[in-house]
Amino acid sequence: MTKTTYSIAVRKPFRFDLTALIMRRRSNNKISRWDGHRYQRVLVIGDTPVRITVSQAGTPNNPRLVTTLESNLELSFDQQVEAQLITQKMFGISVDVQSFSDQVAQDPAMWNMAGHFLGVKPTRFPTVYEALITAITCQNMSLDAGIELLNKISAAYGLAFHEGDDVMHAFPWPEDLSNVTEIDLSKLGFGTRKARAILALTTAIEKGSISLEQLELMSNEEAFVYLRKLPGVSRWAAEYVMVRGLGRLDVFPADDKLATGYLRQMLKLARKPDYEDVKLLASTWHPYEGFVYMHLLLEWFRNGGLVK
Repeated sequence: MTKTTYSIAVRKPFRFDLTALIMRRRSNNKISRWDGHRYQRVLVIGDTPVRITVSQAGTPNNPRLVTTLESNLELSFDQQVEAQLITQKMFGISVDVQSFSDQVAQDPAMWNMAGHFLGVKPTRFPTVYEALITAITCQNMSLDAGIELLNKISAAYGLAFHEGDDVMHAFPWPEDLSNVTEIDLSKLGFGTRKARAILALTTAIEKGSISLEQLELMSNEEAFVYLRKLPGVSRWAAEYVMVRGLGRLDVFPADDKLATGYLRQMLKLARKPDYEDVKLLASTWHPYEGFVYMHLLLEWFRNGGLVK
């Protein structure tokens, strides 16, 4: 077992606990673990499963992000750098959100919520592919149920990291699902439409007819149109991937029932807003609509007693 630890300074205020909660989302998540102090998951760097353990250290005036990489094989310098870059992207370490705080401080309704969450950073999944499969899996079902399916597909097909009796699995890559069938996924609990969409997407990526990398170069409008043409990607899923996969903080998933419910509550709206209403309301906080979406998720956690 090899182990390497890094520590980098983070601009204050910084609250890794809130940031990790957005990444984990629910306590039944076995891909992303959070015990209140440490976040853990397995990344695949090259062909090597690497367990990352991330925590906050330092002082309130000098916060630091501490990351430990563990592998059963010696990691090259390039692999270590790649793991660090992915980790920092996942937790939005390089994203300056001070202007968001300044903006919402002038908005009493938003500040009443956002003031509880100062120091949170915007999160992203390690890959756009993971964001896509997550969105396809979780759409039109409860988040708990969706995460259970993601746990199962990772345990069945993701590369494993072993430490004694403890086993963690990485999220599967397209090549890990290349020989998987609809029947295989149905045995894990996936419905026919979702299984078919996941495998069609995976096959297209493997054959090169879909390139997720080019999404990074597209405008929001272009990326949305491209995503909507992919198998099984709804309007909600496309916008979710843009926020959580591409890091587009100026996109609000306006079909998200939980977020729009809390938005309605926060703004004390008399009626339920439709898609266009939500887009218009969220534009008030441009270019941070997607970051507002994450704050609404945190508000859900706070109402559930998970955030102090």
